[in-house]
Amino acid sequence: MFSIDFLITRNIEYLLNKAENIVDKTEILLHLIEFPRYFSEYTQEISEKWYIHTNTRYNEEEYIIPDDDMNFIREYADKINNITKVKELINKLASLKDGVYDYDAIMAEAENDISLFTHIDDFNFTGSNTSKRNKKPSITSLLKSMPKHT
Repeated sequence: MFSIDFLITRNIEYLLNKAENIVDKTEILLHLIEFPRYFSEYTQEISEKWYIHTNTRYNEEEYIIPDDDMNFIREYADKINNITKVKELINKLASLKDGVYDYDAIMAEAENDISLFTHIDDFNFTGSNTSKRNKKPSITSLLKSMPKHT
């Protein structure tokens, strides 16, 4: 099973930390899947890190993500602004050939995440509003009203 973390070396970590926003970080992660093409100066160390974790030689053709899905990942990253969730999505999409994940289920979950984050982002949260007329919902009250997933 694919894990993007198995490709992140110190130099790549430095680039990720240096990136100013989630979209730039996501672009680095997407390019990392095809590291011989985009990070040729780090090919040896990335290959070695992959081998240490998997005991196999990295074959980028096994993990290629189609352009439409890469665009979706970019949009997903921009909307949810969470690098951990972006990595999870990349890992799942790159692991499809393993048969562990279902494409439709992955995309539905990601769409649900976008919807949830967009819905929550639409609210103006305040924690100390004393006026009854202008009282805004708190994050706690909104989360309590969200449907629970089983």
